[in-house]
Amino acid sequence: MHLRVKIIPKSSSNKIISWTNDLLKIKIKAEPKKGKGNKELIKFLSKILQVPKYKINIIKGVKSNVKIIDIDEDTIYIKNMINNIIGKN
Repeated sequence: MHLRVKIIPKSSSNKIISWTNDLLKIKIKAEPKKGKGNKELIKFLSKILQVPKYKINIIKGVKSNVKIIDIDEDTIYIKNMINNIIGKN
């Protein structure tokens, strides 16, 4: 599954803010230097979606705050997990 993600770095916590028009907005604590933000993003997505980190790859936007993420997992499962998380916020 491909996800379009917008990152807001240097936030106080890691958190999904919204999911509209197929754009997932995520706050990340790490700053966007030396790949720290990307590593934090993959770690966060792995934890909240319950998917191993090796199944999550940034395929576009490594140096941008808007990224295309590939998650090697069932699309319905990922969408349901995100909807459940957003519903709890």
